[in-house]
Amino acid sequence: EDPLQSSFRWCAMQTDDSEAPSLPPERNAMTMTKIDWGYLMFGGGIFKEAYRNDVWYLEMTRDSHLATPANYTDVHLCPHLESLPGSARFADVYIALPDGSSVPAHRILLCSGGSDYFNSMFLSDCWSEAQTPGTLQLQLPGPSWTRAKLLHVLRFLYTGAVPPVLLDAADDFGGVMDLLLSASALGIDALRRR
Repeated sequence: EDPLQSSFRWCAMQTDDSEAPSLPPERNAMTMTKIDWGYLMFGGGIFKEAYRNDVWYLEMTRDSHLATPANYTDVHLCPHLESLPGSARFADVYIALPDGSSVPAHRILLCSGGSDYFNSMFLSDCWSEAQTPGTLQLQLPGPSWTRAKLLHVLRFLYTGAVPPVLLDAADDFGGVMDLLLSASALGIDALRRR
């Protein structure tokens, strides 16, 4: 048995054919959406020739029978990303703080989806920062920023993990409220929900 074939299975949920084939018919466009451990595929077809009015479910198994390649190295990106907040390595943005200092940051990680504020700033034609190539100097909205608070927020944006120092300080109501106000100012809903 081919291990690749045993790691997924197509199931016809609705098809035009009276005898459903074991695989979806060929098509050059369709809609797919992820559902649980698989994908739901529907519609599409071959332009100007055929339209498929069918629904298929691609079921993925949780444990694949594929052997791990001998040269595989288990490397995770998060430890590398965790080293970047506050590091000038590859930085293309410097965020100004009220004390006159600045913290290096990385445009691609700031606008990777965690912050509505940074997404708007870097992905919209309305902001001059979106059209400015090279290194930027930014001012942040919201409450007074400290280097420590900004590094906590950057670490969350870069890795998705709440910094341990914030988990330890959960009894500090003022610190938690300050962090929530900062998250709100930058539109970081995921951090506000923590």
